[in-house]
Amino acid sequence: MAVIPKELVHPVKLTSSPVTYYTAYKCRTIIDKCTIHSHDTVNRNVIISIVSSGGDVSESILVQRSIAPGETYLCPEVVGHDLDSQSTIVATCEGEGSFVDLRVSGREITGI
Repeated sequence: MAVIPKELVHPVKLTSSPVTYYTAYKCRTIIDKCTIHSHDTVNRNVIISIVSSGGDVSESILVQRSIAPGETYLCPEVVGHDLDSQSTIVATCEGEGSFVDLRVSGREITGI
């Protein structure tokens, strides 16, 4: 068994459509940190989901939160969650031309 610390989602600007930003591939993944930060001038509603293999994103919302201009939020609702192989992290930010960043780090566990 190998435990590999990893940046799961490199800092990325969220879009107004749900996007899969990470898929656990042939491993189990534990989320250690999840951060969203707004560079925008207005509040934006952010949605983050962990979707099990074959699951529905609408049934797996962990975070649905308004983030204020300049705010950084550490997403305690996401930290500590396990993802089985083929589970995904999906996120979206409502509004045109989003200026909200997402970054996720954790550990991939292989050989189990």
